[in-house]
Amino acid sequence: MKKTIMKKLGLSAVSLLAVATAAYAGGGYWEYRKVCEYETITVNDPITHCSYSGSIYADDRSTPRPLYVSSTDKLDGHVSCPAEKTVSRVMKVEVDDGVWRFVDYRGNIPLTDESHSYDSHQETRVIEGSCRMTRVWVPCDSNRRCSGEP
Repeated sequence: MKKTIMKKLGLSAVSLLAVATAAYAGGGYWEYRKVCEYETITVNDPITHCSYSGSIYADDRSTPRPLYVSSTDKLDGHVSCPAEKTVSRVMKVEVDDGVWRFVDYRGNIPLTDESHSYDSHQETRVIEGSCRMTRVWVPCDSNRRCSGEP
């Protein structure tokens, strides 16, 4: 009795495998493709932070009040920041009682702080020497023919 069950199970498994293989074979093709292994690494890029602040003045001499501004820059690499930075701003200023207008301010502001750090990000790279040509199964899209079919 055990032999009969085993034979039936064995036959059923083989039949199921044959049907599955036939269905799968009809939905794709074999092709040689370059296959590579990848690794994800953390990359630390050096950067320099530059902070500037100070007063700038209006182009129009009738607006004598200075405008205090600050600005920051991020430079690639561990480098020195420029000693000053040219900035400009447009501000709405009350020039008379209830009379407003836009005034251009321009000037150079000095460096107030410099610091160095790193920008970290993840990159996926091919592992050197891992690429090889391998025969792979390429399934077909159900809406169109396979590009690899003859």
